[in-house]
Amino acid sequence: MKKDHQKKLQVALDVLSIKDALILGRQAVLGGADIIEVGTPLIKSEGIVAVRKIKDALNGHDVLVVADLKIIDSGSVEAKLAFDAGADVVTVLGSATAQTISEAVSVASKAGKKIAVDLIGVYDVISSYNHVLPLGVDYIYLHTGLDEEVAGKMQF
Repeated sequence: MKKDHQKKLQVALDVLSIKDALILGRQAVLGGADIIEVGTPLIKSEGIVAVRKIKDALNGHDVLVVADLKIIDSGSVEAKLAFDAGADVVTVLGSATAQTISEAVSVASKAGKKIAVDLIGVYDVISSYNHVLPLGVDYIYLHTGLDEEVAGKMQF
């Protein structure tokens, strides 16, 4: 994992319609966002085609598109789907097996893309970090889920 201390603004498009996502994505980029995340709710609502539509709509802007798939199994298959749809980065859950994470990393490497491991919901952040670090992932997300935030619980 490379250290990149440059701060970047990531905006998650956690809406249910592609119409709303396109409006928010364009506004976010115009407002200075560096990374646009095609959120899990959007992908589940609209399908993987949402990644392609967001990527195409932001063509010409210097932004990364993250497909927040939160992969837990079938690492190579699901990562390939997202990369084929235009994602620059795909998320895999930190609770996935080393095999699943490694398969996603392999697909990303072949495609010249990146994998982010999301530690949402893990019980031991340090152990999970040590589990995924040697697997060649590009980013590790320390993430408190929306349900926990709403309930007033923060991971940190």
